[in-house]
Amino acid sequence: MLRSKDTGARIVGILGPEGIGKTTIVKAVYNRIAHFFDATSIILDIRKSTPTIQLQNQLLREITKNEKMQVGNISRGVKVIRERIKDKKVLVILDGVESRIQIKDLACKQECLHPGSRMIITSRKKELLTEANEIYVVQELEEAQSLLLFCQHVFGTAEPEEGFADISESIAAATRGIPSVIEKWGSQLMDTRCKDEWEDTLGMLERSMNSGENRSMLH
Repeated sequence: MLRSKDTGARIVGILGPEGIGKTTIVKAVYNRIAHFFDATSIILDIRKSTPTIQLQNQLLREITKNEKMQVGNISRGVKVIRERIKDKKVLVILDGVESRIQIKDLACKQECLHPGSRMIITSRKKELLTEANEIYVVQELEEAQSLLLFCQHVFGTAEPEEGFADISESIAAATRGIPSVIEKWGSQLMDTRCKDEWEDTLGMLERSMNSGENRSMLH
């Protein structure tokens, strides 16, 4: 993904629905390769409502290793970020980008980066990854994988307990292969073996996944 032998600067996009594991991936990548760079910044769980100036200041504090580093306005922030990253081999991870403004105001352009630098941007919106040299799509789990994760989470085994095979398969299928959904709803069933409660949970899960909010998460 990161072409460690490539001496040019690169921007890598990671695309996938909310809860699919993008944050887990970039945290693992950061821990594995951060020591190869002169300076690093990792900003996790960016939200649409996060003030841009707050994101800029976090990036600058981490890149400069100066907790007092901050800018007073967005235009100044863009200029300072470009100045600070142009002469260093940096690793910058922006996780959960939600708007084009965030992309622009965090200097997410290849020409802003020093040779050897890497910028990784995760998003659920493909249109926000146009600056990426390459995009990796994180896929949903297949049904068998979903069932396995559900069983491990709820039963602590690779298979459903006796009498719970059919309902477990239905719940796993309803999660649409999203790990965080499997874990969230599975956690509600860990301490109960009441079939009525399981059926009620399946109904609530299906309604949740079919709601407008959850449909937008899956595209």
